[in-house]
Amino acid sequence: MITREAPLGEVCAAPPNLKVCLGQRMRLYRPASKRTSSTDLLYSLMSEPVRQNLFRKMGGSTVGHAKADDIRFLQLPLPPPPEQCANVEALSDVDGLLGGLDRLIAKKRDLKQSAMQELFTDKTRLV
Repeated sequence: MITREAPLGEVCAAPPNLKVCLGQRMRLYRPASKRTSSTDLLYSLMSEPVRQNLFRKMGGSTVGHAKADDIRFLQLPLPPPPEQCANVEALSDVDGLLGGLDRLIAKKRDLKQSAMQELFTDKTRLV
């Protein structure tokens, strides 16, 4: 799925068998053939070149938006299936690493918040 407006170009994956009812500001992409995987399509839509191409088509003076046909006919790279698999594997690995870092950062924030609670409620003194 991809947003057409406010904010333009946000993407997410939906489970393959999910029946969706989209508002007018959303479009649904599903691979029409075995030539592309849904995960490769997702990463392609998230890529900077595709996003920049979409932003060039943007209209609207107050809130940027893309016409439905701008989304429908958006040019996407289509590497051969073996290359798609390699791309998806590499990018999924990086996503896994980033997810681990996000969890670590959240844990450190929680520890900091606990320390601040202790330090500023007269329970603990450092000096």
